[in-house]
Amino acid sequence: MYSGGRNHPLQSTSQKKYLEDYAVQHGFGNIQHFSDDGYSGTNFNRPAFNSLLTEIEAGRVGTVIVKDMSRFGRNYLQVGFYTEMMFPKKNVRFIAVNNGVDSANPADNDFTPFLNIMNEWYAKDTSKKIKAVFKAKMRDGKRVSGAVPYGYYRKPEDKQTLYVDEASASVVRRIFQLACDGMGATAIADTLSEDKILIPSAYARQNHPEDCQCTNYHDPYTWNATTVGYILNRREYLGNTVLGKTTRDNFKTKRKRIANEDELLVFYNTHEAMAEYKAILEKGRQNNRKRSEKMRELRMSDPEYRAKMEEKERLALEREKKRQERATKKKKIALAELKEQAEKGNQEAVRELEERRAIARERSRKSAEKRKQRAENDPEYAKYLEERNAEYNRRHTARRKEQMEALRARAEAGDQEAQSQLAERKQYQVRATVKSYRKMREDALNGDPIAKVRYEKTLAMRREAYHAKKSEQTA
Repeated sequence: MYSGGRNHPLQSTSQKKYLEDYAVQHGFGNIQHFSDDGYSGTNFNRPAFNSLLTEIEAGRVGTVIVKDMSRFGRNYLQVGFYTEMMFPKKNVRFIAVNNGVDSANPADNDFTPFLNIMNEWYAKDTSKKIKAVFKAKMRDGKRVSGAVPYGYYRKPEDKQTLYVDEASASVVRRIFQLACDGMGATAIADTLSEDKILIPSAYARQNHPEDCQCTNYHDPYTWNATTVGYILNRREYLGNTVLGKTTRDNFKTKRKRIANEDELLVFYNTHEAMAEYKAILEKGRQNNRKRSEKMRELRMSDPEYRAKMEEKERLALEREKKRQERATKKKKIALAELKEQAEKGNQEAVRELEERRAIARERSRKSAEKRKQRAENDPEYAKYLEERNAEYNRRHTARRKEQMEALRARAEAGDQEAQSQLAERKQYQVRATVKSYRKMREDALNGDPIAKVRYEKTLAMRREAYHAKKSEQTA
């Protein structure tokens, strides 16, 4: 049984009870709930819905029951695909209780497509109303986005006004000063990186977590030219508020695009400006605008020039695509095939496999040394590195555990392919354990201090396990 939508928790509970009672009354057994509370019906990339599709593909679902068609989805094309094509192909019966829809009685379902169209129209109308509300707020000069420009912050009691954050504002002023001195965006980014200045995302996360919208970054001290250029071109540093920078043209795809100049809402002198750099901002913007207009005029007035530029872009894309394909082909020979050839005794494959592993080990060792040296000299980076590694290990372990549990479930259900994969994984784990143990023992005998400690701990654990087992047998 599937239930979804942006429901209140109590409403979701009653919906599940309603579906469960219906299933029991009509003789459906082996009931399982799939619920996507809080997700829009226009979005079909929902966790529980994807789990339901996985179960259907595996042949473990006979009937799907929903309260009504709108709970299943509000996109009439995709709803129609699942209910009229996929489910019949997989021999899955579909029931929408309140709408009287039952795929077992196709003669009674002639009105179903119109229900789906009305459900989508309702979602579209709701989207338009919400967009109109945000647009009205923006026309009044009210900020509707949580994004705060680097160099400013907002007070909890006043979300509409930007206040200067002196710590980060000094970095912004420095960026503009370097730009005034003739330094390019890349050189400015390198300078800030060398001085170990936190990037805007890392600074917001550390000092203004309530306004932080990006927590996923590789290095908190590595600036790039794109970030610097974005700061140099922001009109907020002139003391102006710019609203409606992005917009969506289609409520189904949710894809954003950058708004055109005539779509922007600009309000002047709304907060304290970096006034001493107004001239360079305006001059840079005017130059960019003039350059863009000139290029546009040339392209539009000269068909030959336009065709030449288009051909140039096409050839550049093709060259880049071919280069990437060559690099990918060179770097990524199928590893499974290479291992298979090595196991068969192909000496060239054995040599190439060993070279790859040696290169990977050396690259990994150098990278680890760099991180270790930096962490020793930089406590903040050491803390960040520890948190990042812990998060990666947690997600990696959870993902591996989830994959293994799914594989075991398929194997227990009688899936021959899953049983074969499970057996191969167990054999691989045994081989990997033996190989790791032999490597650790060899390194310990050769005098590696870390390997010695690990080897002694392993031997101690083995002795304890042996004595414990012997005690159990004696008892």
